[in-house]
Amino acid sequence: MTTDITARFGGWSLEGQFVWMRDAAGAPIPEWSLGGNFQIAAFLTPKVETFAEACWMETADVPWIAQAGINWYVQGVRLKFTSKVIVPFGGGEINGIGAVAGGLGVSSANNNASFISQVQVMF
Repeated sequence: MTTDITARFGGWSLEGQFVWMRDAAGAPIPEWSLGGNFQIAAFLTPKVETFAEACWMETADVPWIAQAGINWYVQGVRLKFTSKVIVPFGGGEINGIGAVAGGLGVSSANNNASFISQVQVMF
């Protein structure tokens, strides 16, 4: 179950999400877990948006995760390019990233940050 609150003003947005779920990622046995997600974003131009985010989940391997990045809306929401950095806090690993032998090609297996770029296309 989630509860979301979003506020938008000018080119800024502030989002908050409260999560109560039965199956937390990384939990050995499904159990009830609480968490939250908070994000602030700002459009620098009509097509370029920056964002920062903090996530917390009480029973996950990584209790706190911070993210920051940029969205480039090449053709509105139909074609979007995102580039971001994800930094875990409190030990653990994100979905086994640290367990990949040799890391993810450009970093060691015990890295503590991940850089992600993705393209989203809507048909």
